[in-house]
Amino acid sequence: MIETTGNAINRTMSPPTIYCGSAMLSARRSKGWLAGLGAKWKVTKKGIVRKQKVSRVVFAGKSTDFIQRFQESYAPLENVDTSNELNNCKVLGYGIGHFYNDLCASMWFTYLLLFLEKVIIMRNSVAGLIMLIGQTTDALSTAFIGVLSDLSSVPFCFRHCGQRKSWHALGTVLVTFSFAFIYNKCFICDQLTTDWKLFAWYAPYVIVFQIGWAAVQISHLALLPELTYDESRRTTMNSVRHGFTVVANLIIFAVLSVLLYLDDSGSAVGPRDLRHFNIVAGMVIVLGLVTGIIFYTVIKEPSRNGHIIVSTSLRYQCGILDAFKLSLLKWMCRFQFYQVGMLYVLCRLYINISQVYFPFYITHLPNLSKVT
Repeated sequence: MIETTGNAINRTMSPPTIYCGSAMLSARRSKGWLAGLGAKWKVTKKGIVRKQKVSRVVFAGKSTDFIQRFQESYAPLENVDTSNELNNCKVLGYGIGHFYNDLCASMWFTYLLLFLEKVIIMRNSVAGLIMLIGQTTDALSTAFIGVLSDLSSVPFCFRHCGQRKSWHALGTVLVTFSFAFIYNKCFICDQLTTDWKLFAWYAPYVIVFQIGWAAVQISHLALLPELTYDESRRTTMNSVRHGFTVVANLIIFAVLSVLLYLDDSGSAVGPRDLRHFNIVAGMVIVLGLVTGIIFYTVIKEPSRNGHIIVSTSLRYQCGILDAFKLSLLKWMCRFQFYQVGMLYVLCRLYINISQVYFPFYITHLPNLSKVT
């Protein structure tokens, strides 16, 4: 079955039927050559194959030329209003679903090295190694979880949440468990503990944290095209998502600045500031769980029954089916794939370096207190 809803097409494996506005077009499998949207294609059991032959189909019980009737029925399809497919409450609910990750990421990039070196008194090379392990784990788990989340949902108690939300829930649990230990003292260490014992304590929690963080990030982003077919609505939801990222950074900076300002234990960050990081970490966990519950309550994941969503925007009229489904090898052969990837890498590199090293650099400048 091929259903056109708004400006999207859903494909399942039932007999090929096209719903276009109020019209219904049925194509025979033996003569399944269809045309429209500036392209000609064939409906088969395996999908849609772009070809050059046109046949006739059944239109409202009568045999007619497909091109003429499809173009007539397709015209009002472009005027269908899909902007209200998701109300503003659901848009905000989706955007807040990544807020927990944003809070944790702000703490991770901005204050991890500062915390390990100044508060835990860890050698800088070991602290850098812990961050490197975390980022490497994030890179590997992002790709791995991305594949797994497309194949199946997480079993056990998370299955009823949906395929994407189950991975999101699992990631939330892992992040909550590990984050509480990262910004805390080593409970099996003493003042004579070596750096490598500290490394053995913090590294496993960092690995678990990055796996959970990747699970939340990938599942939340992959849920977007399943919630709405409207590209403008997707853009709005992505903008809200990134807006909450900015809010998360501001909250972390503001809260920790206030805590350090009210502290009179000294002008430099040191072991006495452990309680401040404990307070901020606890606040992140509580606020993140609250926003996560809001996300799970507001957003209902659509049931998955084999649909594949493809945009039918006019700018894809001539080449829509060429990109219907690309294998990994075909993706690797596309130059635009590397362009987008390199652009994203350079942007993330700039943001991460500024977030990680700028606060650390500020604390080493003379005549500047830890509040700065």
